[in-house]
Amino acid sequence: MPINVTWKYVGMDFEFGSPTIGQPKEMQGTWRGHGYFFRLWVGNRGHYAERVQVYVESIDMFSDDGLRQEPLADFIPMNLRWTDSPGDSPLIFEAINPKMGRYCDFGGVCQPGNPMEIARDGMKKGDSTFNLHTQVSPSTGCNRLRPGKYRIHLLLAASNSRPKHYTVSLEWSGSYSNDEKQMFDNEAKLYLTD
Repeated sequence: MPINVTWKYVGMDFEFGSPTIGQPKEMQGTWRGHGYFFRLWVGNRGHYAERVQVYVESIDMFSDDGLRQEPLADFIPMNLRWTDSPGDSPLIFEAINPKMGRYCDFGGVCQPGNPMEIARDGMKKGDSTFNLHTQVSPSTGCNRLRPGKYRIHLLLAASNSRPKHYTVSLEWSGSYSNDEKQMFDNEAKLYLTD
């Protein structure tokens, strides 16, 4: 079954609301800001596709000199979420009709003022992480990528189709910009290959 993937960038405003049980005090209350979603369009050019999933197999990070790449040892392989699925029970399997498609949330970035945007070790003040929209947000933070160059290995599969491999090359500066041109030309560069 020929299912394929292309890109979509979406800028939007966020609002985080009421505190949840167990939420740290610094994350309680309302925060308003701007962010970007990076979405994959999963299109179906064949017959009915059942239980389609987009799985992040592994992530390689390039050394500062760009000559070596090493696997991120702390990354836990898992599925990405389908767009607009509930936050507390995200959809990870979806059906796609022939000649139709569905968006899958690949990742996102938001302004550094977001209380959920806690800096990871080795980050400079004011840097943001590139957050993969995985089925869960592990307590290790392994889905939150520090500034750097990455190769993210995806597997697109369906129960009635052979799996297909894709690679996303990501160059993330860690700098957030409200200017979309600046953001997509300089701060977050993504390339998809199969």
